[in-house]
Amino acid sequence: MTQDLFDNDKATKSSKPGKAGKPDLRHPTGGKFLKESEASKLLHGSDRRDTEFLRGWPRHRATCYTLALIERRRKFKAPHFKYFLSIFLALAFGSSAWAGKPTSEKKLKALKSKLNVQDVDIIDNCVDKACSRRALDRLFQTLSAENSDQVTPRILQLGDSHLAADYISGKIRNSLQKQFGKAGRGFTHSDQRSRYGGRRLKRAEKHWKKKRHVDLHRKRLDFGFSGISLESKSKKSKISYRLDSSDSRVTIYFQPRAKGGKLSVLVDGEKVGTLDTANESQRVTQTFTWKKSAKVLTLRAHGPRVTIYGLSFETGVNGIFFDSLGPVGADAKLYTEFGKKSFNAHLRAYKPDLIILMVGGNDAMKIRKGWTDLKKVENDHRNVIQNLRNEHPQADCMIWSPMDAGKRRGRKISSRAKISEVAAIQARVAKEMGCAYWDLYAFMGGEGSVARWSKAGLMNKDLIHPKRAAADLIGQAFSDAFLRAYKSR
Repeated sequence: MTQDLFDNDKATKSSKPGKAGKPDLRHPTGGKFLKESEASKLLHGSDRRDTEFLRGWPRHRATCYTLALIERRRKFKAPHFKYFLSIFLALAFGSSAWAGKPTSEKKLKALKSKLNVQDVDIIDNCVDKACSRRALDRLFQTLSAENSDQVTPRILQLGDSHLAADYISGKIRNSLQKQFGKAGRGFTHSDQRSRYGGRRLKRAEKHWKKKRHVDLHRKRLDFGFSGISLESKSKKSKISYRLDSSDSRVTIYFQPRAKGGKLSVLVDGEKVGTLDTANESQRVTQTFTWKKSAKVLTLRAHGPRVTIYGLSFETGVNGIFFDSLGPVGADAKLYTEFGKKSFNAHLRAYKPDLIILMVGGNDAMKIRKGWTDLKKVENDHRNVIQNLRNEHPQADCMIWSPMDAGKRRGRKISSRAKISEVAAIQARVAKEMGCAYWDLYAFMGGEGSVARWSKAGLMNKDLIHPKRAAADLIGQAFSDAFLRAYKSR
């Protein structure tokens, strides 16, 4: 199985860094990382209808259903009513790690009071010793300029699995776009499903070759900055995405190459253009527009050799973008191991005004495993920031500390080791390299806070990933801190 389970110490049996282990289905986290292909393997080539049925399900529900089928296939001595009951319970009560509706402002205020969390301001560090400017000066000047209604600043958050379903970042986007204008959903990787923070609806799986940076032992391959690629195999390669009524254009991020293929771009079945990836200019994006409200965007390849990394869904109205990427298992080092030419070319096309680095949890886990140490983690953070500074000098930078994470012994929950040390490293790197810093660890309450958040029902069983309400609370806390910093100028 290729699913990387770095986010949990016990969810994988692998002892080697950079390599995925098999999920342990007895562990509450290991069982959440099932894909359709994995379910098929578990079922030993069972009826295709079973694995098709799993597609698109929240993974906790899919796990319940899969385990029920395993019982049936292996002929465990379980009555049929028990098998059907397990499916019913999965449908009725199963919930994914990212299930739930947006949390109301009233509930967020109540949660904040219940947890007794305090506002944490953004530390806007100086970019040089003379303090000629601070880290967020240029972005705030753009947002407050007289012609601010004619610009569209972009904020890109590079993170880990906490951002995979766009919950924390989605809340931030909604809050900032209320203040500065709704420019659109913005960038998503090419295979991010509609129910999990993206827009992808259907994909002819056997006609696309999917690769993920985290699965390939972190070779310096081309992935743009999304970390995921889809390559067409034939003229039957087709993929569709959901559109909002306010969308009026999409920008496709692709890999140009000699003898690259073509694909047609259709909006509600009507062709709006053709993407030709065999271009000499090394252009890595192309934008397509339409005039009337639409529901579905379809990309239909003319043949093989079309590689796409991501799409940006835009309203055409000036405002602000807040985009995020959350590769499972990401640490600081991962963002130094992309193919640099592709990473930087796509990031230049994206034109970020602010890049936020949100990692640390997996860095701390690797230290606990003995795969790295604090000095190497510090160097990894410096290398990420230095590359961004060298290649994208127009972009400001910010670092977030990791969330507190827990481990359970009996009924007692305690914080995992090395998280506070990683947070201290990140604060130091941010100050020395002229980046802003927001202390999420401090907002939660520091060491031991994960126990309070878990008691309040805000953490998943792995005690690492927040539930929807917690993610919304974090997103709102950062939005408030960002607006306080902006209004204080």
